[in-house]
Amino acid sequence: MRRYGAAIAAGDYRAAWAMWQGHGRASGMSPTAFAASVAGYARYQLSVGIPFDADAGAGQRYITVPVRVAARLKTGRRLALAGPIVLHRVADGIDTPDPADHRWAIQLADLAAGGKPAGLQTETLDAVAASNTAADQH
Repeated sequence: MRRYGAAIAAGDYRAAWAMWQGHGRASGMSPTAFAASVAGYARYQLSVGIPFDADAGAGQRYITVPVRVAARLKTGRRLALAGPIVLHRVADGIDTPDPADHRWAIQLADLAAGGKPAGLQTETLDAVAASNTAADQH
């Protein structure tokens, strides 16, 4: 998840899109549409909480990661999103036609404005707020 946030923050939208399951297809967007959906950020910081709901079944692995995004749009408007991101991969030892199926990938994201997702520690949120305040003063 940290690589995903860093890719968006760095403007490497294609790399962020490719972190979605199915070589980006799970995002529901083409690489161009995905880039357009995140290109409006002047700053993008993703904080990762403690993963939970680890599930394994029938050769599949799932984990839910609570995240919070603190962003500023190029228009100057601040944006705070929070919610779960579900990661998936095929278990080792299970044959698949695509070796990428064995790497963790984003299956779905359910981020909404405001709020604090379960599992995201308050200290993490305070650090994000302090970082954003310091960056805004420069």
